Amino acid sequence: MRLSVVVPVCCGADQAEVTRRAEAVGRPDLLRGGVCGGPDAVLDKLAELADAGVDTVYFHLYEVEDVDHVRLLGREVLPRA
Repeated sequence: MRLSVVVPVCCGADQAEVTRRAEAVGRPDLLRGGVCGGPDAVLDKLAELADAGVDTVYFHLYEVEDVDHVRLLGREVLPRA
C-alpha cells in the first residue's frame, strides 16, 4: 500500500522570507500540521513523514504566483530529499 500526504509549506532562505510567506496565507490555521522554516525544516518534516511510512509528499503552496518559493524548494530541498 502506498501512503501520500499533502503538507502546507512556507519555506524561506531566511526567517524574514518564511514570515512573509506565512503572513501572506492570511490564516495561520491553514499551516497547522505543515512546516514553516528553512530548507532544513522542510527536510526534517519529510524525514518524519518517511519514518511514518509516507512515500509521496505533495507540497501545498498557497501563493501560486510566488515562483521563487517553488525555485527555492526545487533548488534546496528536492535534491536532498
